[in-house]
Amino acid sequence: MVRHSSLLSLALIGTLYASLAIAQNPDDKTKSYWQAARSGDVAKVKALVEQGVDIDAVTEFNCGAIYFAANRNHADVIKLLAEAGANVNLRDTDYGFTPVQMAAWLGHTEATDALIDAGASKTDVTGSAFAAASNGHADTVKLIVEKMKLSVPQINALWTTAKNTGHPNVGKMLEELGAKPPETKKQDAEVTDEAESDEATDENDTDASTRFDFESDKPIPVARAANWPAFRGAARAGVADGQHPPAAFNLETNRNIKWQTAVDGLGLSSPVIWNDRVYITTAVSSATKQSIEDNGLGWIAAVPENEPHQWNVICYSLATGEKIWEQTACEGIPKSKRHWKASQANSTCVTDGENLVAFFGSEGLYCYDMDGNLKWKKDLGQLDAGWYIDSTFPWGFASSPIIYGDSVIVQCDVYGNPFIARLSLDGGELLWQTDRENELPSWGTPLVVTGSERDELITNASKSIRGYDPDSGKLLWQINGNSPITVASPVASDGLMVATGGYKTPKPIYVVRAGMALGDITPNDESESASVAWSQQTGGVYIVTPLFYRGVLYMCKQNSIVSAYDPETGERHYQKRLGTGAITASPVAADGRIYFVGEDGRVVVISAGENFDEVSVNELGQPTLATPAISNGTIVFRTIKGLVAVAHDPAQP
Repeated sequence: MVRHSSLLSLALIGTLYASLAIAQNPDDKTKSYWQAARSGDVAKVKALVEQGVDIDAVTEFNCGAIYFAANRNHADVIKLLAEAGANVNLRDTDYGFTPVQMAAWLGHTEATDALIDAGASKTDVTGSAFAAASNGHADTVKLIVEKMKLSVPQINALWTTAKNTGHPNVGKMLEELGAKPPETKKQDAEVTDEAESDEATDENDTDASTRFDFESDKPIPVARAANWPAFRGAARAGVADGQHPPAAFNLETNRNIKWQTAVDGLGLSSPVIWNDRVYITTAVSSATKQSIEDNGLGWIAAVPENEPHQWNVICYSLATGEKIWEQTACEGIPKSKRHWKASQANSTCVTDGENLVAFFGSEGLYCYDMDGNLKWKKDLGQLDAGWYIDSTFPWGFASSPIIYGDSVIVQCDVYGNPFIARLSLDGGELLWQTDRENELPSWGTPLVVTGSERDELITNASKSIRGYDPDSGKLLWQINGNSPITVASPVASDGLMVATGGYKTPKPIYVVRAGMALGDITPNDESESASVAWSQQTGGVYIVTPLFYRGVLYMCKQNSIVSAYDPETGERHYQKRLGTGAITASPVAADGRIYFVGEDGRVVVISAGENFDEVSVNELGQPTLATPAISNGTIVFRTIKGLVAVAHDPAQP
């Protein structure tokens, strides 16, 4: 397998990703200066500048006060700093952004205007128009077009960017400014490496109303019902062979719809199933509306939630959808903010049939019996995870707990003091806690791989992918270097473990042999070694956890491009774009079929194997970000508004 090391071209802004700078510890005055710029405190910024603070002091990522002011749309601070001589073209060492590029990317029109007036590079300003167009910020694009007097070809190129990223509002505005849309041609669903874009939401020519021959999908009796006890089921494999869910369903005709039930609040955790019960978590705000809509906040923004919440654990009947019990774990104003595309209940609960553990991040860890009686609770402190560039952008906690023997293990890659810990299931006592060496925030769930020689606790994160001894917390091995934001969880099958990242360069895939690794096993100049079966620095995925199934490794990007690999060699069998929009949920498999759930609620089912074969396209009718659960002939989907259980119609022959 060839190891790729090329850097990702940031086409929208024409810059390259660079290695992280080594930070010097800033003094208190500098920290206050940065914070004043973030908060828009013009008077304090002015006072500190007059006191002689280093006006261009930067963080480890080469971000200074004017950059922070651009992040927060504080045009008055930008004007003050520019007049005082601050470098308006300071470029961070990670994204390669200048302040004007960051402001435009986030749709901060006032900040963009101030930076243009302050002398931002014309090249950067023009390039930032494409970043604004790709994020749907029509006002910011219009400002740049008019202020920079962009040419018709440039406006046409902006129109194409807006169309390709799904923002007709920007396209319409550009047409009013003189854009002439080109004729478009339908593209084939096959996708090449060069055509990939993590921000793409284009769909292939699959019709969502694809006709499916329901009569051909005969119900098969389930010989033995298998539980789905955690995020992605047993062994966190995402596989439920022998459970025989249907290959298709239709909400409009109610075909193969077993039941539906609404769920109060906003929770993006997945359902889990034990015997005849379904368990979920949710967070209910006293506010009149909770949503995952952008509302112009920009991708890095945190939702200000200052209203009281209830954090609830709910149990339903798998047979009927009837609520059996509901318990409120805690109440109050959230201790942590959330990303607009997250919730206050992101972590999936886990059970062993006697204990049900729910994790609400900063709100605590809770253990119930199967009838909803609280056994114990544990406060693990403030657990804020967010943008690694600026810790004042918290996005919410999402890593799910796992059960190992008579204990529960949690991975807490958060600001300040990241750690991984093991606690007793009996009473919540801390058995061990291992610091994570200043690891960046991450959102993946850990995995224990059971082997004949030893068990390994695997974690995926930005600075290092690590393997621990789950009994002691001792570090066994690590691979250094990953994408700076990691969400996808590690997976394992047939003696191989996979960890990946795909936010930005590098976008690696590491396939490690279980039970063999010790020490630093970073591949460096070779793609394989005694411990690493193969690796590559491109093709990794950002959010969606991979799937090992029937001898094939499936990797799905957020833009719905799915790739199938030989897990032993890394040879790619195919790469196709699914007929959905963006994807956050991880794929699950059962009885030769794989289910991919788009954020738009579209469920694409394909056949497992080395060749791409679409089986059906189905509609849930609601935005869906949670990974489904499968047990006893039923697949349970969690949409943004509730649960939908899909199973063969009893009357179907």
